[in-house]
Amino acid sequence: MLPAPVRKYLLTSVASAPEVLEALLEGISATDPVWDARPYADRFTLREVVAHLADWEPIHKERIERILTEDEPTLPDMDEGQMAIDNDYAHQDPIECLKRYREGRKVVADLLKSLSPVQCERAGVRPPNIGRLDLDQFATFIFAHDGYHFQQAAEYRKG
Repeated sequence: MLPAPVRKYLLTSVASAPEVLEALLEGISATDPVWDARPYADRFTLREVVAHLADWEPIHKERIERILTEDEPTLPDMDEGQMAIDNDYAHQDPIECLKRYREGRKVVADLLKSLSPVQCERAGVRPPNIGRLDLDQFATFIFAHDGYHFQQAAEYRKG
């Protein structure tokens, strides 16, 4: 279990992530070519990053709810590449995706903030390479996932 001050910092960071991303992307119009630059063949474009983050919020919410209602549920891996194809990330409106990300994250952050210390000890299992995650660890995973993509956005923004 995380100490209360650490949990407060973590949940504040999770909740404010959309603000950070919006600040990183401030001033980029929906038609700017930076959205579609692909400096690395095996990574998302900036447009795809924002669509990806928006799509994960309902998945995070569903997983948290499963952890709260089931005993250590298995949380299967998702094929993110296939999600990008199925949901046509390459043609998503990035401004609309930022809005969906902000709205979805508010729901997830509010849910995480509502948890008692006992609830935070409930866990799910992410096979094969992650393992058991309690809800504080799951929140940390969400924050780390954001940070990975924010670094990518900052790098792309620099050109």
